[in-house]
Amino acid sequence: MKIKLFFIFLFSNVLFIQPLFGQTQKSLTGFQGLAWGSSIPNVLGKFPNAKQKDICKDLSHATNSYEAVKKKINEDNLGCISIHLDNYVVDGIKFRANFSFDISNKLKHVNLIYAKEQAEGDGYIVECNSVYDRISNLLEARYGESIGVKNIDEFGKNYSKYSVKAWLPLPTEVWIANLSGDKFLKSLRSTSNKIEPDICQVKINYSRKVSKEAEKL
Repeated sequence: MKIKLFFIFLFSNVLFIQPLFGQTQKSLTGFQGLAWGSSIPNVLGKFPNAKQKDICKDLSHATNSYEAVKKKINEDNLGCISIHLDNYVVDGIKFRANFSFDISNKLKHVNLIYAKEQAEGDGYIVECNSVYDRISNLLEARYGESIGVKNIDEFGKNYSKYSVKAWLPLPTEVWIANLSGDKFLKSLRSTSNKIEPDICQVKINYSRKVSKEAEKL
């Protein structure tokens, strides 16, 4: 379960926004004053309570091969070092903030993640739905009406239920997803006697949409 959650937090930048229609939006050059490409010391200076982790070291405990994990992560232009802030509060809701860096240790994307484990009944779904609605309203208040997304069904590979909204305050893209019915956990339930509860999640992703080279044009 810990390894599964770690991958959930790490590999959250899965949606490349393909808008169905255009929209005039304000510019957003990074996250909370941190421009894309900021260094690890810059991020730690902005969020002094955050913790730095070596992702490759943590994941290699399961595979016993640090270099193999590093090579796999580098294939997605991700570096081994990440920064995590366990208590990032928005509208009274506690998110986990994850800052990911490329292989040059420059800020690549930021994820805010709220996760609720299944308990008895479907109360966890109600809580995620409430968080999704509240944060979506805040994002719309800041960036305007959300845009349509063509490739929303990419989430269907891993989740049975999903809702997504997106914005393009260039050069940044922002999306929020409400996810439940984790197919990986469902497969574990079907192949073992151990009960793996579902986890609903609300994720907000911030990343660079327009490359530095494109900005020259």
